[in-house]
Amino acid sequence: MSNTATSGSGGAYFTLATSVIDSAFMSNTTTSGNGGGAYFGDTASVMGTTFNGNTASSGGGATFNSTTSMTGTTFNGNMASSNGGGAAFWSTTSVMGATFNGNTGSSGGGAMFGGTASVTGTTFSGNTASSGGGAYFVDAASVTGTTFNGNTATFGGGGAYFDAAPANRLVVNVLFSRNQATFYGAAIYVSDASPLEIIHTTIASPTVPTGSPEAVYVTGGTVYLTNTIIASHTTGIQQAAGTVAQNYNLFFGNGANTGGTVTSGGNSLTGQDPLFTAPMSDDYHLLSGSPASGMGIPLGILTDYDGDARSATAPALGYDEMGGMPIISIANVTTLENNGSLLFTVTLSAVSLNPVTVTYQTVDGTATTSDSDYTAIGATQLFMPAGSLYQTITVTVTPDTKYETDETLVISLTNPLSATLAISQATGTIQNDDTAPTISMVGGSELENNGSLLFTVTLNAASALPVTVTYQTVDGTATTADSDYTGIGATQLFMPAGSLFQTITVTVTGDTQFETDETMLINLTSPMSATLAVTQAIGTIQNDDTAPTISMANSTELENNGSLLFTVTLSTISGAPVTVTYQTADGTATMADNDYTAIGATPLLIPAGNLSATFNVTLIGDINFEADETMLVNLTSPVNATLAVTQATGTIQNDDTVPTISIADGTGLENNESLLFTVTLSAMSSFPITVTYQTADGTATTADNDYTAIGATQLVIPVGSSAATFNVTLIGDINFEADETMLVNLTSPVSATMLDNQAIGTIQNDDFAPTPTPTNTPMPTATPMATATSMPTPTSTPVFSASQNITYTYAITAADAENNLLTFSAPTLPNWLTFIDNGNGTALLSGSPTLSNGGTIGNHSVILQVSDTVSTTQQAFVIAVVSPTLLSGRAGLVKSEKIYLPILLHD
Repeated sequence: MSNTATSGSGGAYFTLATSVIDSAFMSNTTTSGNGGGAYFGDTASVMGTTFNGNTASSGGGATFNSTTSMTGTTFNGNMASSNGGGAAFWSTTSVMGATFNGNTGSSGGGAMFGGTASVTGTTFSGNTASSGGGAYFVDAASVTGTTFNGNTATFGGGGAYFDAAPANRLVVNVLFSRNQATFYGAAIYVSDASPLEIIHTTIASPTVPTGSPEAVYVTGGTVYLTNTIIASHTTGIQQAAGTVAQNYNLFFGNGANTGGTVTSGGNSLTGQDPLFTAPMSDDYHLLSGSPASGMGIPLGILTDYDGDARSATAPALGYDEMGGMPIISIANVTTLENNGSLLFTVTLSAVSLNPVTVTYQTVDGTATTSDSDYTAIGATQLFMPAGSLYQTITVTVTPDTKYETDETLVISLTNPLSATLAISQATGTIQNDDTAPTISMVGGSELENNGSLLFTVTLNAASALPVTVTYQTVDGTATTADSDYTGIGATQLFMPAGSLFQTITVTVTGDTQFETDETMLINLTSPMSATLAVTQAIGTIQNDDTAPTISMANSTELENNGSLLFTVTLSTISGAPVTVTYQTADGTATMADNDYTAIGATPLLIPAGNLSATFNVTLIGDINFEADETMLVNLTSPVNATLAVTQATGTIQNDDTVPTISIADGTGLENNESLLFTVTLSAMSSFPITVTYQTADGTATTADNDYTAIGATQLVIPVGSSAATFNVTLIGDINFEADETMLVNLTSPVSATMLDNQAIGTIQNDDFAPTPTPTNTPMPTATPMATATSMPTPTSTPVFSASQNITYTYAITAADAENNLLTFSAPTLPNWLTFIDNGNGTALLSGSPTLSNGGTIGNHSVILQVSDTVSTTQQAFVIAVVSPTLLSGRAGLVKSEKIYLPILLHD
C-alpha cells in the first residue's frame, strides 16, 4: 500500500505466471510506468481482489500483458494518463462479475481491452475518459449481462468505444443508462469495426442534457441492432460512415430515431412508452403490459440480463424479459405486541392495467387467538386498483404483561385475479416487550446436626415460559474436603411456567468437633427465560459442639539452657482456630535482675485441627550461685475456647557452682598505718557470703608493737559482690629494720568453700640505715693505669618516690674534668625499672611499679655507676613506692630520704 515508483509498477511487478486471490492494491503510484497497483507480465488469474486509488501512465489500477482470467474483482478510483484508467488488458481476457467504478483514463476510463475480450456480469459505473468512458474495445469482444451506468467521454463513446477489430463483436443483454459523451455516442461509439451485433440491449438516458449526442454513433464497419430499446436521446442511431441495419427495436422519446443511412427492417416500434419500472431510479425492467413485451424475434438468446428465461418464440425487447400478469408478493412483518397491530404489505411486481384481487386470511402460529394474542381475520378479499402497486392488511395484536417468547401468525394469500402469486404466505412476528422475570436466591442457616441446608430460588413475577437456571455449590469456610457438606455439581433447576419459586437442598454432615459457624455458597449461572438479579447465596452451617478448654503446664529448665518451653493444650481438637493471650510476670525470678526476658501480651494461635501450641520464654544465664527461681505466665482473652488454667509457673534451676573464697597477701609501708587485705569469690553469688578472719604473728609481732592483732571477726561479701576487704592496723617506728610479715587466717565459710585460707602481710621498712663512721684505710700504691687525674662525678639528683601504676622517670647526668668518655651501668635495679645508657654522657631510668612486676608499696634500692675508663663512681639511693591514694589523701606520711653509698675509685 502507498508505494511509489518512477518506472515499472507502483505496487507489485509480476513477470511470471501469477495467481492473486482476495488481495488489495491501494494508493500505489508509478510516474511513467504501467500498472499503478500491479503489473502482470505473464498469465494472470485474479479473484476477489481490489485495486483502489492507484495511478500510472497506463493501467491506473493494473496492467495485464498476457492472458488474463478475472472474477469478482473491483477497480475503484484509479487513474491513468493514457490507456485504461481502471485496468489495461493487452491480451486475451475473460472478466466475470467485476466492477469498474470512478476510474479515469485517456482511452477506456474503466478499462482498455487491447486483445480478445469476454466480459460477463460486470458493471462499469461513473468512469471518465476522452474515448470510451466505461470501456474501450480494440479487438474481438463479447459483452453479456453487463451494465454501463453514468460513464462519461469528452469525445465519444460515453459507455463503450469499439475500435477497429479483425473479428466480430457481440453485445447481448446489456444495459446502458445515463452515459454521456460531449460529441459522439452517448452510449456506444463504433469506429472501423468488423461486424458489431447489439442484441437485447436497453439504451436509455432519462436525464439527458440539452444537445446531448446520439445513443449509438457509427463511423465505420457494420453494425446490427436487434431486439433493442433506445430511449430519451437526441438521436437513437447516427450513421456517419459504415453500414447500419436495425430491426425489431423500440425507439421512444428520442429527438430522431435514426440519422444518416440506416437500413430498417420495418418491424421496429416508435413512439410507444416501453413502461420501464422506475427509470428515475435506473430501474429499466419492463412492467406488465409493456409494448416491448413479445415483440422480439427469436435469436437463440434463452435468458435475459437477470437470468430469467426468454420466450423462445416472442421474446421481449431490451435487456429484461418481462410480460404477462404482474406477480403478487407479501413480505414478513414484525412489531412489538404493545404497538397494537401488524401491517402486512401486498406488492405487485409491476403496475397492472387491470384491477387485481387476492384473498387473505390469518392462520395461528405460536401466536393464537385462543390465547388472545391477536384478532383473527377470516377469508377476506383484498382489492388493488389498476395502476396501483401495493395494498396493506392490518392484523390487530392484543398486548399483555406476560413475559413470553416472540410469537408468530401467518397471512395466507389465495385466489389471485389478474395477477399470479409469487409469495402466497407471510409471517407476522409479535415481539415480546415485557421484561423477563429476575431470579433471586436466599441462603439458609442450620445447625450442622440437622442434616441439610435449604436455599430458595424465586422469580419476581410469574413467567409464561418455563424458567431454568444452573446451580452449583462452592466451598466457603465449609468445604467438601473437610466433609462439611455434600457438594453438588452444575445442575439445572426447572421452574414451570407460572411458578414463582423452587428450592435447593444441600446435605450437611454433622460432627462432634467444635468449630466456628461455617459457610458454603451456591452460584447461579445460565438463566433461560429470565435474568439473574442474584448470582450467589450463602448457606451457614451453625456449630452445635462445645468449645474446648485451655490448659497450660508448668515448665522447668536450667538457666543456661536458654529458654523455658510452655505448652498450651486444648481439651479436644477444635475445628476452629483457637487463640489465647499470654504474658509473663515476675516471681522470685525478675526481669529487673536479668533472670529472663519479659513478654508482653502476645496472642498464641492453635490452628484448627491442632491440639496444642508452644512458646518460649528466653532465660538470661549468669554465673552467680543462687537458689532456683520462678517466674509466671498468665493466660487471658481466649477465643473459640474457655480457660481451664489461667497461670503456669516456670522454674529456673540454678546451674552455677558454689563460689570459692581466696585471700590475697597484703604489703604496706609501716608508716602507712594499715595493711589492706582483699577476700575474693571465684564468682558472684546470689547469697550473702560470710567468712571469719583472724590475725597471727609472723616476723612481725604484736609483742614488738609491729601491728594491732584482730581476733576472730566475721566478714560479709554482700549479694552481687565478688570481694570484700578489711585492714590490719600497723604501728610505725623509726628503727631501721628488715621487712617483717604477719598472717591472716580464714575460717568458717558460709555459702562458699575455701580455696585459699591464709594471707601474708608484709610490713615494709621505711626507715633509713644509719650512716657508718668512715675509717682511714691505707691506699695501696699502684701503677697508674691511666692519665686521668680526677674521678667522674654524678651531677643529677635522684627521684626518691614513685606511685604504683604511675610512670617513674629519672634522667642521669655526670661530669669528668678531663672530658673523658663516660659510661653508665646499674648493678642494682628493681624489676619494674629499666636502665638505658644513651652513649652521650647521659642515661635514663624509667618504669611503672605494679604488683605484677614487683612494684609493691615500700622502699626499692637502686645502685648506679658512672666510669671514665679509669675511675668509677657509684650513686646509691632508695625509691619509696606508695599508693596513689595514700599520696593524695595522707600527704606527709611518706618519707623520702637520700642514701649515698661510699664512692669507690678504681685505678
